[in-house]
Amino acid sequence: MKNTLVILLIYNTFSFSQIESKIWYFGHNLGINFNSMPPFPLFNSNIFQDESTCTITDEFGNLLFYADKSNVYNWKHKIMKNGSNLLGNNGSSSQSPLVVQKPGEPTKFYLFYAADENIPSELRKLRYSIVDLCGDNGLGEVISGVKNVLIPGSYSERLNAISINKGDSYWILATGFGNSEFYSFKLDRAGFNINPIISDCKIRYPPQIGMIQPNNTGNKILYTGSLDATKDNGIWIMDFDINTGKVSNTQPINPSIHAYDALFSPDEKYIYYTAFWFPSGVYQYNIQTKATTTLIQNQSSYYVGAMHLGPDGIIYICDTRKPSLSCILKPNNDGNSCDFRENYFKCDPRGSNVLGLQNSVFNYGIIKNIRQDNFLGPDIFACNNINLELNSPNDCTFWSDGSVSKKMSITKIGTYYAYYKLCDEIVVDTINIIEGSTMKVKLPNDTSFCGLFQLNVLALDGFKNYEWSNGIIGKSNLISKYGEFWVCAIDSCNYRSCDTITILEKPGFTISTISDTVIKSGDFIKLNSLLSNANNSSKIKFQWTPKFGLSCTDCKDPIAMPKSTQKYRVRVFDLETGCFTEDCVIIKVECCLIK
Repeated sequence: MKNTLVILLIYNTFSFSQIESKIWYFGHNLGINFNSMPPFPLFNSNIFQDESTCTITDEFGNLLFYADKSNVYNWKHKIMKNGSNLLGNNGSSSQSPLVVQKPGEPTKFYLFYAADENIPSELRKLRYSIVDLCGDNGLGEVISGVKNVLIPGSYSERLNAISINKGDSYWILATGFGNSEFYSFKLDRAGFNINPIISDCKIRYPPQIGMIQPNNTGNKILYTGSLDATKDNGIWIMDFDINTGKVSNTQPINPSIHAYDALFSPDEKYIYYTAFWFPSGVYQYNIQTKATTTLIQNQSSYYVGAMHLGPDGIIYICDTRKPSLSCILKPNNDGNSCDFRENYFKCDPRGSNVLGLQNSVFNYGIIKNIRQDNFLGPDIFACNNINLELNSPNDCTFWSDGSVSKKMSITKIGTYYAYYKLCDEIVVDTINIIEGSTMKVKLPNDTSFCGLFQLNVLALDGFKNYEWSNGIIGKSNLISKYGEFWVCAIDSCNYRSCDTITILEKPGFTISTISDTVIKSGDFIKLNSLLSNANNSSKIKFQWTPKFGLSCTDCKDPIAMPKSTQKYRVRVFDLETGCFTEDCVIIKVECCLIK
């Protein structure tokens, strides 16, 4: 019997909350997989990026796509159709690319790129493209008509977003190049509005390099700037009005440090920020007391870089030039009790960090439907020393043992499931591998009939040979006689089992009415009937036909007064057994009778 309980349990966990990416690719070929706890390192991507990257996973934690400085890669780690030559980023932009799910179309994603200073022709530019996950037969593609779309204006490397009503719309946030302007672009079901809401964030000379990081509530924003000796390096906090898109009330936290990244703690009581130019370090700022705790500080430059909050509630910090990440294990705790650990998470030693980590991703789920299929075939009866191979029509099938491939080898009795994705749909199947020796052939329950009958008896499926007591070979037997019948079957392990069915004749009964009679026209006669061997007269139903000249048609002894010669039939039904019997009488009508 097919069983989809496992997948249905997963399906029932779906929600419309934001889906955190369970896989990050960053740096020079580094990665983390959060699908198990603790997470483990990866070394299987095409990422070779100095700063920010983005990776998207679905509700199950499966890879959808990831992007670097100029390419988008699908879940097979191949460049998507039309997914190369994305403009605006040479791998050294602090918050680019940014991925935002398209409102109302969950299988499409906006991919925003802010220019870095290493490409003079793209400096100060902001562009977007749209990824369609259903394109190229489910491998995904960048829509050719919406690729490298230039947004008018002059921008820095700061780029982020704030979700409104769980992804129904967004504010896309950017800052001006060489000025204190703050831009809020509206993205909703109508599309991307290129005319932003402009605010003055009151920072005199903000550098090109820095980040903007909102809190989870969406009413506060952190603003960092660094690496410019003539401008305002530091970190600031400002208010954000989610209704109007405007910022206000900019307040300095540390207006002199070369701040690179900043994050709110999950409970929004603390701010963590990194500095990456002499001195380089990680700091905690208590919003209520305004106290700053130095978690680590090094008298060199580029000692640490970007930060990102993981699905496990830990803040991960880039250790530059090292295959490791420092971590803040308890970010809601004050001061040193937040438990900062240097070089805590060990990445794959074949790769290395530079400055960047996972950038902000806004994804509220893509799965619309789970469809039960039968691609694994019927349940299988197996013997000892099992060596089976299950096959799927999809190369990227997720199996119950955690493997991802087109095939799965089976060596044990049990229940197995598999599923694969078709864009926004999950196709699932289960199969039972059953020990052959435990299977017993089974026939339907004993039954009974009235009179003549024909019954096609089917034995339980799954046996290689069937033999019946009346000489029939095969799974089915058309029986038309009363009695006891058996079948014996041989399973795939050559075990023999038998079962029996008994077909009984139900007790019969008879009805007899008067003999054929002649009456004179205009006379009447009572059609007396005699019921024999009936078990329960209260369960008996009478039916006389035709109704012409009869006083009743559902009584035992009707009065007949036909106008002409008439043949009457009485049929009697036993409502309890379903059996019936009948009799006939001819009433001949003459105009006069001769004595």
